[in-house]
Amino acid sequence: DPNMAVSYGENGNHILPSISYTVPDDITLQKDIVAAVTEVEVKEDAKLKKNVPLNFDHILTGLKFKAGFACTVNSITISNVAKSGTYTIGSGWSNLGQTQNYTITFPGGKYVDEDSMITTDSDNNVVFMIPQSFNDDSAKITLSYDNGSTLETSLKGREWEKGRMITYTLHEKGETQADTLYFDLAAGPFKIEKG
Repeated sequence: DPNMAVSYGENGNHILPSISYTVPDDITLQKDIVAAVTEVEVKEDAKLKKNVPLNFDHILTGLKFKAGFACTVNSITISNVAKSGTYTIGSGWSNLGQTQNYTITFPGGKYVDEDSMITTDSDNNVVFMIPQSFNDDSAKITLSYDNGSTLETSLKGREWEKGRMITYTLHEKGETQADTLYFDLAAGPFKIEKG
């Protein structure tokens, strides 16, 4: 994979593989990455058994998007998020660098009913990002829909943890027309209202 380079370091008697990774600009080229680690003690004169137990770990954060209201989706943009970093097995992510905007486009628009998925595994438009946290208002999610309307919210105070699949439900509030995006996480739904 041209977006990934593997290197090895040592910590005492442990070999620590590291993966330098850059998220592809094209959403359709983004893939989940799974790393495996095992604790095996090998003595110089011992033969390694045939079966070695491995603990697999998803090291990216997956993002899906759901419609909170019926609309025609033109695009979803995730802006100013880290596009590269180094993952060391047993240690985690470091050296996050460069920010990038990632856009899922739907040529001609994609009509979605309320509570239906906008992005799906079968359409190959699930987004896989480097785990990171957001301390300011620069990282945003923007929904462009119905030929010109937009909703936007900051990711400030949020965290993308490795191994999580997060579904963002994009919702336009009813009568007040306040720009609101609802974020459904495993812990339960919560909302962020645009200030």
